[in-house]
Amino acid sequence: MKIKTALIVDNLKLMEWQKRALSYASDLMDIEIILNCQNTYTKKNIFQHFGYYLINLTTLQNRLTLQSKLTSNKTIVSFDSTYDGNWQILPEEVLNEIEKKGIKLIIKFGMSLLRINKMTSKFDILSFHHGDPEKYRGRPAGFYEVLNKEERLGFIIQKLSNQIDGGTIYAKAYAKVIHHSYKKTAINFFEKSEFLLRKAIQNYLDKSSSNVNNLGKNYQLPGNPLVVFFLLSLAKRKFARLLYGMFLEKKWNIVKFKQVNLEGLNEMSVSSGSVPNVDKKYSFYADPFFSPKGNVIFV
Repeated sequence: MKIKTALIVDNLKLMEWQKRALSYASDLMDIEIILNCQNTYTKKNIFQHFGYYLINLTTLQNRLTLQSKLTSNKTIVSFDSTYDGNWQILPEEVLNEIEKKGIKLIIKFGMSLLRINKMTSKFDILSFHHGDPEKYRGRPAGFYEVLNKEERLGFIIQKLSNQIDGGTIYAKAYAKVIHHSYKKTAINFFEKSEFLLRKAIQNYLDKSSSNVNNLGKNYQLPGNPLVVFFLLSLAKRKFARLLYGMFLEKKWNIVKFKQVNLEGLNEMSVSSGSVPNVDKKYSFYADPFFSPKGNVIFV
């Protein structure tokens, strides 16, 4: 049986990856009402963050973040939120409309920081955060992971609370960080976000969740000097990658694991498996697969 759900959007628009996520999870939820916020805005210091806004146009703005108009035959409730500083608040009449329909779960694909007050706390509001909250809270998504040469970027679906990125987690996944490309890193985590919503709703239905043990640093938009350093670092890494591709011979090998937990693939490391010695008559081992009986690995 599908769970009745409400969906928060801005100006009846959805990004491509959000549309895909909703479609992939459509067997578990029935969106009965669309909450259309018409006055979401964020304060921008153009002078201080000019460099970031420029790189944003070529990185976080990509084929998966293209917005399109949401068309639906569901009930649409358009509203203007009230503001408490940088926090938005859902109007009481909107919350009453959701409650009348017997809806408990809300998926947030619009609005900015959302204040959880006494009325709002009656509902479970699930929201994406592209960053591991134990290391990277705040914004922008992926920027500091690339800057710090992290191997992977964590992203979650959490139940919103008034503690930024500190809510109960219903799903978590990882995407590879491409050290020489912010855009490719962004496409990586947006592509994988398509599949996380369904997992979160299933865990929500199963009452399976986890909490953040230690909250990481709350990052802010980078200033112009940091953006210049970031771009120089990327240029240096791209040049080093070019030299590596031109002049260094790659030596591949495989790792064999006795047991594999598909849910824990992101936690597996080379040290937990066995690495064979490459026979002298071969240059490397790569592209492994088992024989039909499963007793031999072909490489």
